[in-house]
Amino acid sequence: MHSVNQIRQIGAGAYFGDMRRLHAALGLCLLAFRVTAQLTPVTEEIQQDVIEGLFEDYETGDGGDIQPEWLLLLEDLRHRPLNINQADADDLRVFFFLDGNQIQAILAHRATYGEYLHPLELQVVEGLDIRTVQRLLPFLRAARAGDNRLHRSHYWQTGRREFTLRWERGLEVRKGYLPATDGAPPPYEGDPNRLVGRLRYFSGNQISYGLSFEKDAGEALFRGSNPRGFDFYSAHIQIRRPFRGCQQLLVGDYGLSMGQGLLVSTGFVAGKTAAVTLIKRTQRNLFPMNSWQESRFFRGAAAEWQLAPRWYLLTFASLRQRDANAVLSDSTFSEVSLHVSSFQQSGFHRTASEIADEGILREAAAGAGIAYRSRRVRVGLQGVGFRYNPGYVPSERPYNAKAFRGEDLAAVSVDYQVAVQGHQIFGEAAISHNGGYAVTSGLLGSPHPKVQIALLARHFSPDYWNVWGAPLAESTLPRNETGMYGGLVLHPLFGLRLSGFVDLWQHPWLTFQSDSPVRGREHLIRLDYAQRRKWNAYLQYRWKGREINRTGSVEIPDQIPVYRQQWRMQIQYELYRILTLRTRLEWSRADQGGGREDGFLVAQDLLYHPMGSRWSATARLAIFHTGGYASRIYMFENDLLYTFGLRPYYHQGHRGYINIRYRPWSALTLEARYEVYRLYDQETIGTGSEEINGPVRSGFKAQVRWMF
Repeated sequence: MHSVNQIRQIGAGAYFGDMRRLHAALGLCLLAFRVTAQLTPVTEEIQQDVIEGLFEDYETGDGGDIQPEWLLLLEDLRHRPLNINQADADDLRVFFFLDGNQIQAILAHRATYGEYLHPLELQVVEGLDIRTVQRLLPFLRAARAGDNRLHRSHYWQTGRREFTLRWERGLEVRKGYLPATDGAPPPYEGDPNRLVGRLRYFSGNQISYGLSFEKDAGEALFRGSNPRGFDFYSAHIQIRRPFRGCQQLLVGDYGLSMGQGLLVSTGFVAGKTAAVTLIKRTQRNLFPMNSWQESRFFRGAAAEWQLAPRWYLLTFASLRQRDANAVLSDSTFSEVSLHVSSFQQSGFHRTASEIADEGILREAAAGAGIAYRSRRVRVGLQGVGFRYNPGYVPSERPYNAKAFRGEDLAAVSVDYQVAVQGHQIFGEAAISHNGGYAVTSGLLGSPHPKVQIALLARHFSPDYWNVWGAPLAESTLPRNETGMYGGLVLHPLFGLRLSGFVDLWQHPWLTFQSDSPVRGREHLIRLDYAQRRKWNAYLQYRWKGREINRTGSVEIPDQIPVYRQQWRMQIQYELYRILTLRTRLEWSRADQGGGREDGFLVAQDLLYHPMGSRWSATARLAIFHTGGYASRIYMFENDLLYTFGLRPYYHQGHRGYINIRYRPWSALTLEARYEVYRLYDQETIGTGSEEINGPVRSGFKAQVRWMF
């Protein structure tokens, strides 16, 4: 058997020990330029492809702007690509679109056949299709392990600096900016402008430090409740391998993930989407916060340590003031006590009540986890503790009888993952200090190169106490749920992909909309077809049903079934590599206890990305007609750089937008966006202080980004 050095000396006709390795080498020699041209898209196209796939089916809440932290991590790697021959499983977790089996396959291929000669060699790794390799290429390089190891001072001197400033404003006047009829001042303290900014230095995935700041529309700036300027500030410094034994050190604001999300998981994680095999939490344990998201993060210090070969330790501590709904109550002895009844996640501080809730809850958190990691086995033990002042007391509703309450919360868990012959078994079991428990366990497998399967079982007891978890489940938190998920992906023919999942669950205790135990079911099936990069299309069907209280039923719990179903067809076609057309048709039907509603949507997108041009643009016009909110249709929207939107379309009307991007030179990016939303069957838009007296809502956005 030849060594890696001998292989490099022999050349393209060398013996690689395996016919697939030989094919990869010949492909590199004969088709390098052609394949690279086909597989290396611009970063924005990768964002569009990956992010839309993860978010287009996410239907929690009323939509809103999406600012995923890992996009900035990928931006860092685009400027200083990751050496695939030195990367470990933790390094590859930054690629959030890879499932656990794919990460394992990349490492196993390197261990079996030696170092990668070029990232294009990933085409012969089992479980990686062309689309996945296309997503990876801009962020990887292949150098000999040990080559190009740079001194720490090099990363401090040769990184890149980013300055981003964004302005947004709605054109129509909301009720919150108008004086009250009795002459009282407007409910909103500030003006209707939204301002956000970021200053950052980064050097690959080795060093990052920065400052972010934000003022939402309606919040004061340098006056009132914000005399020191912006409403929100965030700062961090991150250093990879700062000294011997320390894998990563992070001070300031950071995100944290442990195990499969039963204890702690911040940032956004994909739920049940068309990416049916992304059921295993593979995100990095620690990452810096660079976005303007004001709720789900920790503030303090965290570090990862290597205690010995294959043994690692994670420690973190955090102290911050959180927004919460404060309540005064009388005790048995007629003493007034203060507690919080809910956590506020919006980050808005516009009205007197929102300002009163700002930073009223003090959260102290600390935890640690020790893990054994080898190429095939990972086992971890972790524990976390939280203290709240004032204490947390949820509303006195029947479904909250077993929910967390008090000042202290602690929990421990064990997580594991084992790789066996192309399959991965993983899971986590946790117990909170009151005795409640939660368990999740799954399997990712590929019994055939054209078949992938995903299975996940979960059981969360009603009295498991947790406020930071985010496992794959129907519920927001891991509590009061038992379920089974099954996903399948088939590649019957070249360019054809059939995928789907079925999820069955039940809530053994009461829920927000049900006064007795209930069951639910959800399934999705999708057929994709792609012809290289020229055009692609998919057809998707999704159905979800559950049980809720019958309206007006109070004395005796009476449940009725409700459901929601959707058909979607989308076709995308590329014209001469400068213009892409995307057409979507969608139909929905829902019955949420108030009668059946139907809805449909027709949308046309234009994506203008001429190669080598300083200009690019995206635009959309969507026409929709739904019976109401129950039959709403969500759509993913392109927004300004590294920001995306997920909007609900309901009632009757149209929505359109245009984004224009101009790069006068490589270091400077200028962007602008105009959007308009018009309803035909309504006289007003919005509710409360956000109400507009008229059927139109429109707005402008502008952003400047300077990299130097």
